Amino acid sequence: MYFACLIASIFFTMYGVIVIKWRLNEVIPSSYLSNIQENLILTFTDIFVLSGLFSALISSLFWMIAMSKLDISWAHPITVGSIVVLTTLSGALIFNENIGPLRVAGTLTVILGILIIVYEDASLLQMDDIDETNATVTE
Repeated sequence: MYFACLIASIFFTMYGVIVIKWRLNEVIPSSYLSNIQENLILTFTDIFVLSGLFSALISSLFWMIAMSKLDISWAHPITVGSIVVLTTLSGALIFNENIGPLRVAGTLTVILGILIIVYEDASLLQMDDIDETNATVTE
């Protein structure tokens, strides 16, 4: 359940990021600084921007549930790393952003880091199972 809350937190974060980026590109003209007050009104009356902000709130609620039981040293790097990877992919695939070789290398490094953290955690879980098996055998 707590891992599912972590996934939900990532999902709602990404929804907010993508929707807000999309709508800001649509709602705010390129001359943003020309009329800040008007642009703020346009931004905060846009239903999609509001849904992205609400999504951030929902993401935070799922994050708090997940953090009540998961180790932060495991969950936070996986969450942030996943958001970095998904943001990079959405930038390239949805917003046609140019993703150069260094950004690809950086993203692959993040993925490797996530795999190392997950692998270490899986190894520790297996070691705990072995210890529990040995403990029951010797008792």
